[in-house]
Amino acid sequence: MMNTARRIRGQASSLVIFMAMTLVTAEVLINSPVRAADAPPPGISRVQGDNSDTDKVTLNFRDMDIGALIEAVSKVTGKNFIVDPRVKARVTVISAKPMSPQKLYDVFLSILQVNGFAAVPAGAVIKIVPEINARSDAQPVNPGSSAVGDQMVTEVVHLRYVPAAPLLTVLRQIMPQQAALSVYPDSNSLVITDRAGNIDRLKKILAKVDQPAVGDVEIIRLKRASADSVVSTLKALFGASGSGATTPGAAPAAGGNNFSRVPVFAADDRTNSVLLSGDAVSRAKMRAIILNLDMPQTNYGNTRVFRLKYANAEDLVGVLKGFVSTNGAASTGATAAKEATTNPDNTRLEIAADKSLNALVVTASPSRMQTVESVIDQLDIRRKQVLVEAIIAEVSNGVTKKLGTQFLVGGGSGTVPIGISTFNGLLSSVASSAAQAGTGSVSSAIGLGLAGALGDGGNVGVGRFGQGGADFALLVSALAGNSGNNILSTPSLLTLDNQEASIVVGQNIPIVTGSYAQTGSATSPTGHAHHQPGWHRAFENRAGSLQPRQRSAKLGGIDHQQTQCDHHRAGR
Repeated sequence: MMNTARRIRGQASSLVIFMAMTLVTAEVLINSPVRAADAPPPGISRVQGDNSDTDKVTLNFRDMDIGALIEAVSKVTGKNFIVDPRVKARVTVISAKPMSPQKLYDVFLSILQVNGFAAVPAGAVIKIVPEINARSDAQPVNPGSSAVGDQMVTEVVHLRYVPAAPLLTVLRQIMPQQAALSVYPDSNSLVITDRAGNIDRLKKILAKVDQPAVGDVEIIRLKRASADSVVSTLKALFGASGSGATTPGAAPAAGGNNFSRVPVFAADDRTNSVLLSGDAVSRAKMRAIILNLDMPQTNYGNTRVFRLKYANAEDLVGVLKGFVSTNGAASTGATAAKEATTNPDNTRLEIAADKSLNALVVTASPSRMQTVESVIDQLDIRRKQVLVEAIIAEVSNGVTKKLGTQFLVGGGSGTVPIGISTFNGLLSSVASSAAQAGTGSVSSAIGLGLAGALGDGGNVGVGRFGQGGADFALLVSALAGNSGNNILSTPSLLTLDNQEASIVVGQNIPIVTGSYAQTGSATSPTGHAHHQPGWHRAFENRAGSLQPRQRSAKLGGIDHQQTQCDHHRAGR
């Protein structure tokens, strides 16, 4: 049973399509007693196994047209092919051992490669095209295990340690002419288009080359710059870490200058040195960068002027000098060695205050200057103001209680009482007032005396006053009193938070301290000392809204001392 192949002719070119399910060649040998369609094409013999799935075939043909070979492979493997009209050749294959259909397809790809053709998968079909055109056709990317030896594929190979750009020249010398090789510098990757077998060989070569740098360790001692600062700059330039393996070979964004390899770099604070480990080329380039960073400053910026906004310059001088001296005393020998190395000009810390401008003039090394500037910024802040209002008063705690009973007996026509008894002297005052009034009778005297002599408190009296007989009077009085305060002064004071202030209320009074006589002089000179008596109150404010020593937004306190001196009274 024979069928002719279907041919499709176009206007510009013609393609031959071989469908595995319907196409067979005219030279099929019928060896099967059952169906002629199961017979293999000429030159291909089938070896029957225990299972039909394990049947193997052998290839033996000489000077066979490649089109007939494609038909035979399509029938055995079940693959569909589209053949470019430029695919023309005659091939010879000799095989002694049987092979599986998959192995037959691998051999078929090798035959195409020998004759300058390639099989390019394109969906459900496989295109057979000249090898030079296979690079531009659609090919699988990173096919992995699905790629066979002579199948044209494109694969992206990422390099970890070695920059990709310098490898282009080396790899192109060992790659076929029709292979394509390019570099993607942003990810340090190689894009390779070639046969799967060649790509596998290149990957093995790259695995041997792409290794961490194993080179000498170089120590670069810095004379002017700080090792920490230099290493921080290098990390910002070449990557976040100095391992040399995370971002090696990464090209700069604009310049495109690729280093051969970014070495491992680290800082040694004790000796102020930078340690490099890597190949000689990369270390030489890194060394040049480090030496350029370790250059003397063209302008000597070791002296700066800090104009203070709120703090007092003279007060800050002592604070800053004490802070630096304390840190210097507590520093270790390693830190001192680092300071000596980082400051080759032996720049000492000098701080002076300019009272007229309220400014600080600081001379220090760059590292210390940063510390001093940070401290000044934290100390030169706007402090809260505290208003203190005080009342200075003389307080007496005197309590008075009076209770008394008085009586008086006298004649009706007399002007002097016959008998009188008094405890608090009230009736005596009444009698005195009556005597001064000049009245002619006791009753009149008592009336006038009560009007002028009765004091505060409760007073109750009874008596009899008539024209004849004896007159008498009885008076009971009760008085209770409590003396109060005498306000001397109400001073106020406005001061800053945590700043000591004082209130002084008094006047300067000269006090005689001594006298001496001079010969021939009638007067004796007297020495005087001026003292300031009065009330002295010193306040030391601690932060607060109205009071110092702030513990919250509304709570605070005042530390104060109070003294009183009275030199005027003592001098009397």
